[in-house]
Amino acid sequence: MADFTYMGTKKALAKRVADVCDFGTNGPLLELFSGLSAVGRATNASRPLWCNDVQKFSNLYCDVLFATQGGFSDVSENWDTFSHYYFDHFRALYQAFGTYAERERELWVTPNHGEIAEWESETFPQLQSTGKTLDRQTTYHLFTSTYALGYWGVAQAIQADSIRWALDKMVTEKLAGESSYKLALLALCRSVSNASNSTGHFAQYLTPSAKNLERVWQKRRVCVFDAFRDAIEQIRPTGDEAWRATNRIFSGDAISLASEWPFATLTPEVVYADPPYTDDQYSRYYHVLETVVLYDYPEVSGKGRYRPGRFVSDFSLASRVESAFEKMIKGVADLECSIVISYPGNGLLPNSREVIPELLATYFRKVLKPMSIAHQHSTMGASKGPHKHEVSEWVFVAQS
Repeated sequence: MADFTYMGTKKALAKRVADVCDFGTNGPLLELFSGLSAVGRATNASRPLWCNDVQKFSNLYCDVLFATQGGFSDVSENWDTFSHYYFDHFRALYQAFGTYAERERELWVTPNHGEIAEWESETFPQLQSTGKTLDRQTTYHLFTSTYALGYWGVAQAIQADSIRWALDKMVTEKLAGESSYKLALLALCRSVSNASNSTGHFAQYLTPSAKNLERVWQKRRVCVFDAFRDAIEQIRPTGDEAWRATNRIFSGDAISLASEWPFATLTPEVVYADPPYTDDQYSRYYHVLETVVLYDYPEVSGKGRYRPGRFVSDFSLASRVESAFEKMIKGVADLECSIVISYPGNGLLPNSREVIPELLATYFRKVLKPMSIAHQHSTMGASKGPHKHEVSEWVFVAQS
């Protein structure tokens, strides 16, 4: 089990929602907005689990935990070879960026937040310029030239790039199969998340200040290589291989998947939908993990160093949220299966307590009375008030 912080995760509600999704049979449960699939995990491998999410990181997470087939320990079992590749690349990358890493270490010996913040601001463009002189195919440097002196220190970024290089080298040399590679890539996501100088997500990193200097320093002390080795030993698929063979991972927009179902005869028994409920676009909070998976050298912008082309959900747009609900509900109804929706009473959709049942009644034969569950919602790092606040989470159920 991999532990990640993920906005919107219904971990506290997962068991209760999973019980609601149980209609007495063991047909497939499709999560349209899987994230880290808290509800799917709560089913305890009692039925096929189908996960969908537009985010590549979520796809990787669910693929590793719920769909892994065959061996997944090639990297840990060939650790000496992996380490050899890692350190070879680390030394090569250190030749290009080592002076910055050494200066960074000197500044943190007796840290002065003003001096550090000024140096980081002045130095980041130099990291970008240095990266442009390197061959991306022979010297991986994405993390170092894109996210160092922001989410991570220079030395940490060099470690992350070298891990990714060594993993790809293992695949090229046919020393790691697909399942092992995916698990190791998820371990890299976990290790860089643990080292990230942020508030639990990647909307922005923390700039060293008098208030947060110790917190930043604690994160900068994390050894990404050691964290990776711990993660690769700890992350394991869920359930047995026979159950995982029944599961499916989809990668796409929830509305499109429901409306344009790719199979003629294969359908889920029940669909669980947990759509975004605020005007915060989730892609803003996980863009770095998308890049860890894709490793595609994006042209980043803004304080958060955002990648371009991030997904925009209609559920997070006030002008489109009701239409998004109707399209999703109609698409699921056309599959002739049941639907379970969880949504807070104070979500972006106005009067959701009345609107959602009305939409369900338009397309489904039977609509049950909504259930209310007390719940705490995250405020995305407390940018809009307290870190968490009490809400009524409504669970809507309809059957075809």
